[in-house]
Amino acid sequence: MKQLTIILIAIALLGGACQRKHNKVVDTRADGSLQAEKIYNSKTGQPEGEWRYYYPSGKLFATATFGTEYPTGTNWQFYKEDGKPYFSATYDSLTVTELGEGETPATVCLHKADTIGWHQFYSTCTPRSNGITVGGVRQGRWLFYYPNGQVQTEATFVNGLEEGRYNVYRDNGSPYYLGQYSGGQRTGTWEVYDRDGNLVTTKQY
Repeated sequence: MKQLTIILIAIALLGGACQRKHNKVVDTRADGSLQAEKIYNSKTGQPEGEWRYYYPSGKLFATATFGTEYPTGTNWQFYKEDGKPYFSATYDSLTVTELGEGETPATVCLHKADTIGWHQFYSTCTPRSNGITVGGVRQGRWLFYYPNGQVQTEATFVNGLEEGRYNVYRDNGSPYYLGQYSGGQRTGTWEVYDRDGNLVTTKQY
């Protein structure tokens, strides 16, 4: 009798395993590095359960819970490569408003009253841009990056308009063109450089 009970339990467990409704998918990048571990509902094909995203180094970048009511994920957590929390600023809530290549988090918003901190990422988990908006318009310093992590553009905004220094760099780190804005208009002397960092020309505004 005891042996029969064990057999019945084993059959029940096997049956339960056969009826699982989840398919796990592992994504890799072109270089072979682990990109994400995803779970889908095997019947509907919809995202479901906990998803995990990884840096090319294999370190954990982010986790989130997916389901029919939150197709871009909820309960997001982001980590630096050393395992520490990615975002140190205080905020009321965090949302991911866009998924990019490989369904990796592309646009992350940190909400605090009418201020939103914007963080955009490439599929390699490197930053694409970051800055804040207040009441829907850009304010303060914004940074834009190349896929290799090099800063592409440094700009400051006041009420949605460029103000002050505006620096654009090449992907090797050398300056491309440098100048000033005032009220969203170019002003003063703008300098243009070649790829080796040599000044090529200037223009007055």
